Amino acid sequence: MVSAVILGSVAGSSDRDEILARFRTKRDWGARLRAVAGALDRPDADDLLAEMYRLAISPDGALIAAHLGDLEGAAGSAVLRDAARATGPGTQMLRCAALVALAKRDDEQATPLLREALRSRDGVVKEYALIGLAGAGNDDVWDDVAARLALLVRKRFEDHASPTPVIWSVAYLGRHTREDRDRRLRLVSLARRQWSRRIPEEIDWFARYWPAVMPGGASDELVGSPDADALMAWVRSEPMFAPAGWLVDWYRRLD
Repeated sequence: MVSAVILGSVAGSSDRDEILARFRTKRDWGARLRAVAGALDRPDADDLLAEMYRLAISPDGALIAAHLGDLEGAAGSAVLRDAARATGPGTQMLRCAALVALAKRDDEQATPLLREALRSRDGVVKEYALIGLAGAGNDDVWDDVAARLALLVRKRFEDHASPTPVIWSVAYLGRHTREDRDRRLRLVSLARRQWSRRIPEEIDWFARYWPAVMPGGASDELVGSPDADALMAWVRSEPMFAPAGWLVDWYRRLD
């Protein structure tokens, strides 16, 4: 877990009340972002950002959620769980940021909430739930994700940024297949289904992380499970799971 000190050395002597006052400046977005930077430099960053979240106006809430993903503490986790369940217009970005942040900081403990989000009516929220599960979820959601993948493989994600939902789904399912024969056969069948709809980025991913499942290979029965450790290493190396601290220097330049 990345500490608040690593995230940025900004306004180390800033008083808590001063930071909160700056964050309440509704018409000056730069001042609010510099307040976030000041909060991140404090040892009580998790508690302070949780308090600032309750004062936030859109899109500040999503930014705070992203930073909370790199911290530890009960206050931040509670805020993120509330944010992940937000409803109403304009909450999509907040929910998505909170889901990934929870996966980063709470690991497998985030699984129940990620499962809940996977059942959302919002397709983007569903995708971010898959991202979180790929990087943190335990195997409790295997059947749910397999059912989701059965729908996703019918689509061609031509204009979708990579990784696609198909890749995130296979990464999660592959991490929790290992020696389970039934799961392995089901995942092999799903991965090979509608192969003509796979875009080049997806094909390249399979070639690197699970070449045995590609067309022309062995029969389903003989295809082994993908390397679970390699899948986890790949997920956690993706920018989605990188620390958000690089934003702090940008905040400082907003005068």
